[in-house]
Amino acid sequence: CLAIVLLVVLLCYVHVVRGMTIPPLRVTQNTIAAASRVVNCGADTDMACDDKFGCVTYEQDLESVLTDIQLRWNVFADFVFSSTGYELDADACFGQKIVRKQLVCSDVCSNVAYVSNDDGDHDAVPNVCKNTFLDEMNNVLQPYRRACIAALVAHEFSSMCGRKDKVSNSIQMAVFTWYAETFGVEHSEWKRSDCPAFFTDESFVPSNL
Repeated sequence: CLAIVLLVVLLCYVHVVRGMTIPPLRVTQNTIAAASRVVNCGADTDMACDDKFGCVTYEQDLESVLTDIQLRWNVFADFVFSSTGYELDADACFGQKIVRKQLVCSDVCSNVAYVSNDDGDHDAVPNVCKNTFLDEMNNVLQPYRRACIAALVAHEFSSMCGRKDKVSNSIQMAVFTWYAETFGVEHSEWKRSDCPAFFTDESFVPSNL
């Protein structure tokens, strides 16, 4: 009798489970942002402010740029390809750096907007300099400074993934244009040349470019 009762219970359970509808996994901007691993960019002094959008931390700026690209990856990659002829694969080095969202802010740098990864380690954590780059734009309108950030991370990521200097430059210019057009940056008011220089000393060329 006990065995029959257990069998009936088991059959009822299977019937209920089969009738359940399991909702699909939804990846939203909030869930993507929650996976961010941006380090040393959120202190009280790491702030960018403008009259239109208010104040956010450098961490929020960096996270938003990476998320903006990730959420629009297909359109983004198509634009870069049509502009440069270089294909960016979501599953390859560049795309995975966007997905991982690993960035560390360096407090003080000299002559550079990011410190080059000279040993060619594709898994190294990328960085962005505060004093030579982020601090230089802390009063610039949000979409304008983020277009510059998008260009910088594109240059750094493509460089870390083995692209040469000419290719990295082409990609970062395309990324700046894509971000500016996507988020309403007026070309007459803000161009790539208005961003802080990536390498302020013309004689400085990272060895891995």
